[in-house]
Amino acid sequence: MALIRLILPILLLSMMASYIVPGVFATNPVCGPNIKFLPHENCRKFYQCNMGRATELNCPLELYFNAKLNLCDWPANNPRPECRQ
Repeated sequence: MALIRLILPILLLSMMASYIVPGVFATNPVCGPNIKFLPHENCRKFYQCNMGRATELNCPLELYFNAKLNLCDWPANNPRPECRQ
């Protein structure tokens, strides 16, 4: 189980590499060119952009969306102060 906790963020990073507009929190998400992920105001959620449409998704349990890295990560690593616990 400990090995999974160490590998999961790295695996997600490799699978979810993309672009994001830093510091923009999407309440009415608008996907533009080269934007694959948008942060949600809820730390456990994010939007995935596909063909100009945003789909709301949830991070796995215990993980929060890290907008700087565009992946679900441990709360302690999150750049948003309100998302660190």
